[in-house]
Amino acid sequence: MSLQIYQGEHLPLPDWQPAEMLQDAVRETLAIHATSRIGDVGSGLHDVRSRTQQLKTARQTTPRRAGGTGRDAIHPWRKRFVQSEPVHGPIDGNERLLRHILRIIGIVDVNAGPATHDRIQSLEQKVSCRVIPGPPEAEKYTGSVQLLSGGGHTLIRRRGRHHIRACLVTLALLGPSASLAWTQPRTAGRTDRQVTTVDRRREFSGTYDYRDGDSIIVAPDPLRPGQLLALLEETRYPLRPAGRDRFLNVANDTIAFVRDASGVVTQVVERGTRFRRRSPVLPLRLALMLAPRMTTTGDVVRTARYRPPQALRDNIAVGSVGEFAVPEGPLTTMLQRVLDGTYADVDAVLLSVEGRLVLEEYFHGTTQDLPHQLRSATKTVIALLAGIAIDRGHLSGESEPVLPWLGRHVGPAAFDTLVRTPRVDLTLGDLLSMRPGLACNDWDPQSPGREMLLYQQPDWIRAFLELPFLEAPGKHARYCSASALAAGRIIEHATQRALPDFAQEVLFRRLGVADTAHPWRFALDSSSQRDFAQLRLRPRDLLKLGLLIQQHGCWMGQQVVSADWISRMTTRRATLNSREYGLLVWHQDFSLRQADTTVRVATVGASGHGGQKIYVVPTLDAVVVFTGSGYGSDASSAANTMMAAHVLPALLSRATAMRKKPQHGLARSDCVAPQPPPQSVGTGTC
Repeated sequence: MSLQIYQGEHLPLPDWQPAEMLQDAVRETLAIHATSRIGDVGSGLHDVRSRTQQLKTARQTTPRRAGGTGRDAIHPWRKRFVQSEPVHGPIDGNERLLRHILRIIGIVDVNAGPATHDRIQSLEQKVSCRVIPGPPEAEKYTGSVQLLSGGGHTLIRRRGRHHIRACLVTLALLGPSASLAWTQPRTAGRTDRQVTTVDRRREFSGTYDYRDGDSIIVAPDPLRPGQLLALLEETRYPLRPAGRDRFLNVANDTIAFVRDASGVVTQVVERGTRFRRRSPVLPLRLALMLAPRMTTTGDVVRTARYRPPQALRDNIAVGSVGEFAVPEGPLTTMLQRVLDGTYADVDAVLLSVEGRLVLEEYFHGTTQDLPHQLRSATKTVIALLAGIAIDRGHLSGESEPVLPWLGRHVGPAAFDTLVRTPRVDLTLGDLLSMRPGLACNDWDPQSPGREMLLYQQPDWIRAFLELPFLEAPGKHARYCSASALAAGRIIEHATQRALPDFAQEVLFRRLGVADTAHPWRFALDSSSQRDFAQLRLRPRDLLKLGLLIQQHGCWMGQQVVSADWISRMTTRRATLNSREYGLLVWHQDFSLRQADTTVRVATVGASGHGGQKIYVVPTLDAVVVFTGSGYGSDASSAANTMMAAHVLPALLSRATAMRKKPQHGLARSDCVAPQPPPQSVGTGTC
């Protein structure tokens, strides 16, 4: 914070005049600061104590002049102070001075311990001067004055002017934790009112009712001035300012806040529906999601340092970057840019080299044990399950016809109609490669089969099958979420198991993933329009999927999915928006400058909206995982930038240092052959 003190008759104050004792305390503090010219305020502690006693004595013995306050007689230094040049700089102060001033103005409980996020509240609703905390680690006096990152905790037990006193003194003394500006007089003999820089976004903070009995959290975005964050089911959605009490969400819908007669926000309106504000309090767990990394006491962590991953009993081997000659510098720089918001909405970063986890960092309240949304990265899991179903004889292969399995969704009469169309040639491979030939394109706002329309339908599969045909299946690729979901439903019909149950039995259990660690509700109807039938996985379990692909389907000596299927799945089949696609997996190629040459690094893996990424890097024997919550932003671009600017240069530097010849293709391991198919290939019926 910078305080700018200008010349004038007196320090500009609001229309409501605080008690004289407060003015004296604030002015005394500022006078010491002006004298020391951005010096140590603590050096004047003795002067404040002695001067305070003089002030008390003078008040009791000095008569006031008629029409005046007698302040000139009490303050012989006043004229010298107000005539000084503007002072620019932070008032850092120290704890002893702050506590002394707080005691002078009658604030109690200044020795209490740090407050908690659960007690966040405004210092006083009806005054214009409020505490506006900044970065929590700058709050040097948290334990004494009980301030929090999300708002000011009540500091005093008494009402009235004591609240005003607490506001002004805290603003004056907390420095970086508050914002305060003093305006220069416009004309001689006239001063403007005091301008207190208030983060008005805090007026909207709190817990609100929401649709279907849920609640939504609204809070200021700590990294983007003027912007709010809406937290729904642990997902952050940006709200951009669009006028007084109005914001725009990611769909450009207007979000309007409603105030009562006293000016307090009581409701929020979305698409014509009003939702009640339950409380101005932010739950601790969700408050920790606002900044990239915070301590439980509300301090924002702003300095990154490398820490080797922790060894857990989850069959993931760990190591350090030093063991594999991976330079620490580029990775630490990447983490630092996550902390400072350069790379926004990153929740986790994991790096495995030669099968060992060497980097594992979490942000925005994400932890090792918290399952994370995968969004469209769920599609890659469906591809793995399709391969396992084929390996076990439930399906014949990519050429498996679709209509015999899905015809039951449309009924006999409609089925007879569908078999007379090109849909009869639709195969499982067409679904997995996004080439069904139907008018389904999530990236086309005019497409009748785009996902946002599909999610509103009572039966997603029927809606998908009844879409208009554009061309014969297998010709052109269009990004179609319904295509992958239809493949998942075929697996269910063929195995006679719900897809999440089949996944637990044949995939997750073999990878050592507990039943409770992967919430998945695969209901393909309108009841899933909020969760999109997506899978949730812990970041370490997402890494296991990348390692499974890297090791050609082998895990801990067991062939979980055949190497042949991994090869088919990762073969480039189609092009989507200039990027190549396999069977529900993406290919991402990076071009990096190394010395005087350009090095091309190929990766394959999963990608989901919001920044969910698995990058398998065969040539460098590495797997990289990102999770994020950048829904409504280009978080995928951030992950690609982090790969190109930090991760891949570090891995290439390692390869150069070790003079290691790059591999070609995915790594192979000796694995035990899978068990014989338990049954013959099934046949679907309508």
